[in-house]
Amino acid sequence: MIKWAVTLLGNRADFTFSRLPAVNTDKNKLEKTMANEDAAEVKKTSEAIKALVAYKPRIKRGQLVDMDELVSFISGRTGLNEGTILNVLMELRDSLVFFARAARSVRVKGLGIFGPSINLEGNFSLYHKPDKWLKNELNKPRTLKGYLLNEDMIGKSLNDLIDRWNQEHPDDPINI
Repeated sequence: MIKWAVTLLGNRADFTFSRLPAVNTDKNKLEKTMANEDAAEVKKTSEAIKALVAYKPRIKRGQLVDMDELVSFISGRTGLNEGTILNVLMELRDSLVFFARAARSVRVKGLGIFGPSINLEGNFSLYHKPDKWLKNELNKPRTLKGYLLNEDMIGKSLNDLIDRWNQEHPDDPINI
């Protein structure tokens, strides 16, 4: 039997699987039983994900801010010319690549830590761990100028999301 748990972490779900010790001594029967239990638990987990994806709170994102708009915004706030700002941003980008290739992370005060990462296929990327100041600034009450989807689900548990799914989809209930 597999125990499972889903924890809401921002925009993703974190899944923890742990196998309980087996009691049955017949190896083939045990493997078959465990495979069936694993499949059932995976199905339960995928059902829970369905509710999570449908009802978790989300930000309705506006139009992407491109480099020109960002440079113009910074220039307007600082009085620096746009060419200088663009140059600094390109140097920051190149510096992140340089240090990531040296297997080093970069801390940018107020923004966070940028560090190298690799996936199973061997492709490299950068991860970003936001600075505490940045997270605190983003979470100041009533400062979001955009729209939230499923705002009523803030603070709710996964079971609450599943209950809402079951109320709104009576012919496709999630049974966990």
